[in-house]
Amino acid sequence: MSRPLGRIFALILGLSSFALISVASPTVVWAQDVESKLKKALTAAVDDYDVLQIQDADKRLEDAIKLAEKNSFTGPTLANIWAMLGVVRFAATRDEAITEDAFVAALENDPKVILDPNYATPTLEDVMKRAQKRVKPGNTTTTDTDPVVTKLTHTPIATADAGKDLTFETIVPADMPVYRMYLLFRRFEEPEFSRIELKPTSTTRFAATIAGKEVRTSQIDYFIFAEDRGGNIIGRIGSDTEPMNTVVLGSGDVKPPKKSDPDPEPSSGRSWVYFTLMGGSDLGFIAGSKATANPERNVKAGVAPAFGHALIDVGVMINDAMHLGLYFRYQFAPTQDFTGLVVDQGDGFFNTKEECFGLGLPGDCLLGLKYKWFFQNSESIRVYSSIGSGVGRVRNWVRLKEQDPSPLCTGKEILSEGGTDFCYLRDTVRTGWVHFGVGGGLAFPITDFMDLTTDMYLMLLVPDTSVNLDVSAGLTFRF
Repeated sequence: MSRPLGRIFALILGLSSFALISVASPTVVWAQDVESKLKKALTAAVDDYDVLQIQDADKRLEDAIKLAEKNSFTGPTLANIWAMLGVVRFAATRDEAITEDAFVAALENDPKVILDPNYATPTLEDVMKRAQKRVKPGNTTTTDTDPVVTKLTHTPIATADAGKDLTFETIVPADMPVYRMYLLFRRFEEPEFSRIELKPTSTTRFAATIAGKEVRTSQIDYFIFAEDRGGNIIGRIGSDTEPMNTVVLGSGDVKPPKKSDPDPEPSSGRSWVYFTLMGGSDLGFIAGSKATANPERNVKAGVAPAFGHALIDVGVMINDAMHLGLYFRYQFAPTQDFTGLVVDQGDGFFNTKEECFGLGLPGDCLLGLKYKWFFQNSESIRVYSSIGSGVGRVRNWVRLKEQDPSPLCTGKEILSEGGTDFCYLRDTVRTGWVHFGVGGGLAFPITDFMDLTTDMYLMLLVPDTSVNLDVSAGLTFRF
């Protein structure tokens, strides 16, 4: 090749390379930019999950998936996002069905995706195995125009904001003869499902929206099915016995619609008042004080039981999450003679030494207010935290040594230690008169209006100091 022709050939080759780079570079940079954003979203969501910011983690992952769908991005990074979303949704709802759907989406993007070992549990691993059985080799993420879609597809809605419109969308294959499609939903504690029709928004998409005023209570159960012209069900997502679940966040700020509102839904049977009757026991740590029936005796600091008590708690249900009640706790104890007390006889309600506020009952009582916050509210279990305060006293039982001979040892077993005879005396240390407490509990619904409730309540009593832990169980009735 001559030198002029060689120069011309080199120039053409350089211009061609420049043109190819100019065309290809934006595509490569665009793909890298999307993947970078997805990786950052995944890292931020994992950080949120690690500090128990479940709602924030869920939102970050869902936003990342929307970004990927908008840009038709698939692959291992998106698969890891779907897998983490399954972990987050299981932590938020304990619903294995929506967790499995997320794992299926992960596997469709990358069949080799695995659970993060930091979050893998036996239950999640079982769900992943079920998802792997659902995904055939070579499956990929589909869109509304993808001809390989052979059934209804729907991305489960794990969480929703109370008071805001909630939209459900379903994708159907182009060759499925769908004539009508319905969404059936019910709120927590509602016995029946309400039905609304999904309307077509494109050739392969159907959608329906629940108005914001209906997005209330702690959870919404729902399922979707499609019918052909003959009324035959030809596709289904969920069922009335195994519905999908959406956790409603912030439902305490949303009230049900008024009777004057147009087209109100059937009443959900909301309860306004609760009544709890429980029995339990108590363990206390006393800071050291004087015995009540033997005030000349000092009692060292240590652990002392308070034995049995009965508790009545009556209050109002401000909403599904917030309850405020008045409680009365009566502690069983035999009668003691307090006439020997020399100091602080007590001449008023707040510092009285009389048993049970002078009601004549042979035991001690507490009276107070307690606020409960139900942070998990489902059909199978309700979990709450509590805080409260009040007045009254707790009687912690102690055992004192009395050297024999002594009139107090008459009729008691005489023991010997180091050449000294003695007997044991039963006495108490009474603490209070003010207490402050924190606690929590579990409520297991038995019927629509009755729960089996277990409660723990840790109290600090002053100025006669002790720390007491109440453990109680009983029944709660809602009206």
